[in-house]
Amino acid sequence: MKRFKKAGMLVIFLIPALVGAIGHLIDGQTIPDTLYKVIKMYGFSADTCKNNIFIEIARWAAPLVTISGLALILQRTFARVVDFFRGFSKNAIALYGDATEKEIVLRNINETINVTDGKVMDVNKHIIMFSSDEKAIEFYAENKEKLRGEIFMMLEKSDGFTVELDNVKVFNPYEIIARRFWHKRDLRGLFEKDEMKISIVGSNVLARKMLTDGLLNNIYTLTQKVGYHLWSEDGFFEQAHADFKTMNEDIVTYHSLKAQDAVFGIAESDRIIFTEKVDNELLFEIVKLTKGEIYLFDPKDTFVNIFGYDKIYTFGKLNNILTEENISAKNTYTLAKELNYDFALKYPKKDESVPTSADEAWGRLNTFTKGSNVASADYHKIRLIVMTETKKTKPDEVLCEMEHIRWCRYHYLNHWKYGETEDGKKDEAKKIHPCLKPFGALDPATRLKDKDGIDTLLKLEGIL
Repeated sequence: MKRFKKAGMLVIFLIPALVGAIGHLIDGQTIPDTLYKVIKMYGFSADTCKNNIFIEIARWAAPLVTISGLALILQRTFARVVDFFRGFSKNAIALYGDATEKEIVLRNINETINVTDGKVMDVNKHIIMFSSDEKAIEFYAENKEKLRGEIFMMLEKSDGFTVELDNVKVFNPYEIIARRFWHKRDLRGLFEKDEMKISIVGSNVLARKMLTDGLLNNIYTLTQKVGYHLWSEDGFFEQAHADFKTMNEDIVTYHSLKAQDAVFGIAESDRIIFTEKVDNELLFEIVKLTKGEIYLFDPKDTFVNIFGYDKIYTFGKLNNILTEENISAKNTYTLAKELNYDFALKYPKKDESVPTSADEAWGRLNTFTKGSNVASADYHKIRLIVMTETKKTKPDEVLCEMEHIRWCRYHYLNHWKYGETEDGKKDEAKKIHPCLKPFGALDPATRLKDKDGIDTLLKLEGIL
């Protein structure tokens, strides 16, 4: 994109020269004289002794191009000067990479400096955003000794909670979109008899994130029957999670069909989520057949509803997604750290000293366990909705069982399985856990851990 832009600017710059050259050649000038006079035009000095239309156009256009170029140079110089002084601020954030989404971050986050020379700035925060995950990781690997303070890296095809990078917080825009979607558009309004059908249509990362985050967040009752239907041509998720267990009456069904070949199946859903661009003809057919809600992924906010159906909504506007709060997930991480710290104090490991701070306890965790705590803190938003609607002020058996279902799903999505071990503890190497079974089959001491976790989060929220 940048190459095309530069090429376009070069063409615009050369047009007056080409037009002027034609005029001077028509005027009978030699080639050397023509070149000399064309160059002079850009310096506000045009020879017009024997004027013609080509020379007249060129002698006005060339100075305008020169003025525009000078203005652009001054603008860029001024921006560099501003960035230079901004670098001295303790709140300065260096932004690296070639991703097109960088422009949004520059607008959304104050004190952000667009680093274009590839050098690492001496600031306390860094955001790495490249057009591919491989480029981002390569940049980090080459510069990790120079990067100090907080580091945030955009990875679009990797799960942020399973990437092992020292001192790096990974953010996935599609993961942010999915989480925001389920929190803002919770399912309570759709529940009638605790049963509904949700169709997610797409063969991309966003479709899979919409499904996984929906499974981790949409737990409202013990009697619900939510049917998730993933309409995808590639079958990737089905192969990766063929043995996934929902731990309740929810179901996940995979369909290896094009959306055009599954109009009726998609249309009978209570909520339809398109994660890719939708053909208008297909959307017209869905609108005519469905009574459910339709959600369209619209990152640039360009959709216009011409379909005469008032239940069409859009989501995923990048201006609302790429904010400092969403990139850093500070509030969620704070809850997750405190949750883990409280657990570490109540259930200390025999082979480890008792941590003296939440940060110390957090630093001892592997990426998977960090992700488990973040997922628990994230689901807490849904739990508060449930508690408000059911007028509960403290955790009971129902809330504890719902948390256990979420915990099991997180493990199953990360390829853990149920299994008994000799010492009754989990086997991280084999990804076996003896607690991956129904809540009622757990012993009282293990069930108490779910209650302790909910208590901790409620205290942090000031509810208990």
